[in-house]
Amino acid sequence: MNTPLRTHGRRLLAGALAIAATAAVATPADAGQTKTLRFFEKTTDVRLASADGTPKQGAPAVGDILDASGDLYRGDHRRHSARPVGTDHARCTFTAPDSATCATEVAIGGSLILARTTGEGEGFTAWYGTGAFKGITGSGTSHNLGQTNNSDVVLRYKLG
Repeated sequence: MNTPLRTHGRRLLAGALAIAATAAVATPADAGQTKTLRFFEKTTDVRLASADGTPKQGAPAVGDILDASGDLYRGDHRRHSARPVGTDHARCTFTAPDSATCATEVAIGGSLILARTTGEGEGFTAWYGTGAFKGITGSGTSHNLGQTNNSDVVLRYKLG
């Protein structure tokens, strides 16, 4: 993988990819209370394709699609759980070479969280959940860890 994909794609995905790990510590008793969670997201796969689905390498162009998946660990890159607490997948469509719209699905313990980013900065929004995360709303930030595809994530959320 080349540096442009790491730089552009990872920054755009970082927020979207880590939302679900938050769910790993939520419980129905959390309804209405604002919670803050921190997670380390370790990317396991990243693929860039042109708008028609043809795999490609190099810097992304308008219309290109980036798919990424990862494992989510409670904590941060310096100190985190030994085992993943969830997994995620994000799909981003580039609207400019350095900006994209992303949608993310996060699976934790039989529940699902959906999140989205606009490609502006490192922020994201959690907007839908099932199972233990039904009614989730929240926002967060993700910090890319240097020239890697990994990130530290902070999510502030409520269960409705």
